[in-house]
Formats: sequence, C-alpha cells, structure tokens
Amino acid sequence: MRHDPDIRRVMAVLTALALALIVGDDYRWMFAVTTGLLVLAGVCGWFNQYEKHIPKKPAADDPQPVYRSLAGLFERRALPATLVQLLNCLAFAAVNSFVVIFADSRGIQGAAMFFTCMAAAMCGTRLFTGRLTDRYGVLAVGLPAIVSACIGFLLLIWTGSSLVFYLAGVLLGIASGALNPLLHAEALKASPADRRGAANGTYQLSNDIANGLGAALWGVTIDLWGFRITFGGCVISVLLASILMIRFFRKPT
Repeated sequence: MRHDPDIRRVMAVLTALALALIVGDDYRWMFAVTTGLLVLAGVCGWFNQYEKHIPKKPAADDPQPVYRSLAGLFERRALPATLVQLLNCLAFAAVNSFVVIFADSRGIQGAAMFFTCMAAAMCGTRLFTGRLTDRYGVLAVGLPAIVSACIGFLLLIWTGSSLVFYLAGVLLGIASGALNPLLHAEALKASPADRRGAANGTYQLSNDIANGLGAALWGVTIDLWGFRITFGGCVISVLLASILMIRFFRKPT
C-alpha cells in the first residue's frame, strides 16, 4: 500500500496550537503567527527548485500526457475511492469546523487536547494501516475504521465530560488515520501510471469540496437543530461511505 502525506494530521496539530495562542477574546497572536507562517511558506516556495530545470518543449517520445480539455484533469478510475472519501471527509468537516464551539457549549475545557489526541491517534494508526491493508484487504481495515468513526461521533452526541470528549477524539483520529491513506492509495492503484497526477488531483478534490461544503451544511444544521442532530448526520454520512466502500471494493466471489 502506498503511503502519502496526510494533511489532516498537520491540521489537527496546528489547530491545537492555534487554540493555545488565543488569549480570552484576543486573536491577535493567532493571526500574527498565521501570517508569519504564510510568509515563511512564500519564502520556501521562492527557493523551491521543483520543475525549474524541466525543458519547455518535451521530447517527442515523452510519455507525459498532454491535457487538451478540462475533463483530462480528472481521472475517472479514481472516482470510487474519491466518492467514499467525499462522504467520509464531509462528516469530519463538522469536527474540524465546530468541535471547539461544541466543547464550549458543553462547558468542556481544553478543546485543544481533543485535537492533540486526534493527531496522536492518526499518527499511531498510520504506522500499521498500510501493512494490514496489503495483507487483509481494503474492507478488513476500512470497515473497522468506519465503526471507530461512528462510535466517536456517538460519543460526541452523549458526552458530558472531558474524558469522553478526548476518547471521541482518539476514535475519530484512528478512523481518519486509517481511511484517508487507504482510500488515497486505492485511487492511485486504480489509475494508470501516466495518470497518477490526475488521480491524485481527483482524490484531493474530494477533501476540498467536503470541507467547504461541510462547514456550510453543518453550520446550518447546528443553527436549526443543534449539535446532536449534526453529529447524528455525521454518523449517517460515514455509514453511507461504508456502503459505497463495500460496493466498490468487495472482491468478486
């Protein structure tokens, strides 16, 4: 199984850092540090040597594909894994966007620790997910990860203490740490070698769409029906993801 960087681990760690930089209602330190990181990223990008030595006109026998239309930027063979990840990431968008507000509404202190627990669980899960998937298959790893996500969201619905809140973070971290690289690898494996770039872009688009759409969708849901219905909707989303996973990745008998 191919291992690819998981941006969600970074997001979880930096979310905890951002919360630590907020002093009461004063967000100036958080925005100052964020601005500094953006400037640092720009400087690093300026000195990046990637593709600076690629000839402008490729050789005639260059196998690199030429995209003549917008459709060429997408890889249809990566769509099964992409659709599963879309539903999975849609559910996690509620956590990324609103779990801090949720903790405040329940009187739970230390929301940053939730993301720390989640990030630690993600990293720990990634150590053995690939080998397990190679040995036992996608469903043997993916479906238990879905179960872990469902339990995590259910714990958020009924949580009344910090301990249960942090446990939910661990379970959601396990699910995210297993599902995202697993599905990413499947999207790339299903695509030809000369279409790996398009397959990667197709898959990553699911994360962007789900995070943007999820923030709006769950925000409206919270305003209308509250957090319990919202996290219940997250359970439904990951269950739908499991149905598609079984449909797409079940080995023929």
